Amino acid sequence: GGALKSSEPGFLTLLYNGKIQGNGLYSTISRDGGNTWSDPVAMFLTPTNTLWPSDLQTYMTDDGIIHAVWAVYDNLGDSEAVYYARTEDDRIQWTSPIVIAETIDYNASLPNIIEYHDELFVIYHNGLPTTRWMRRSSLSTCASMRPSLERRARNCVTLPLETSRYWETSPSVSAPWRSSAE
Repeated sequence: GGALKSSEPGFLTLLYNGKIQGNGLYSTISRDGGNTWSDPVAMFLTPTNTLWPSDLQTYMTDDGIIHAVWAVYDNLGDSEAVYYARTEDDRIQWTSPIVIAETIDYNASLPNIIEYHDELFVIYHNGLPTTRWMRRSSLSTCASMRPSLERRARNCVTLPLETSRYWETSPSVSAPWRSSAE
């Protein structure tokens, strides 16, 4: 899978899975609308060749920052974890990926990411029976506490979840079509 985003006229970022330096996600940019491209750079590499990233989803905020989430699968097709990373303010470099969720009994998979009212939401499946989970990061809280976008993102969004008070977990996002009797 892959994703192509444009943060300003002529500036394109392509994120895709490949095997150039090992199984992983690679990023390349174009500053001329796609006529030429930079050499691909590994943004995330799996620790072994029996794992690979999949289910890549991206979202670009109004400031041109690209947020990415994906799952990592083994050679049997079972997912092991969901990850998150974002572009730095230069829109070229990527933050170090962090684990959003690890598998609980069965597959942490199918992540998606959106922004709503200055908050990022990551929604994914995890557990058995499959349960929808959500992680939330309040960007407005971070912005009021720290003056620059660079510090806001580095201190709020990319810290490990165990040490970051800015990512919250909501287990089992309820489905509107389920009755309370289920």
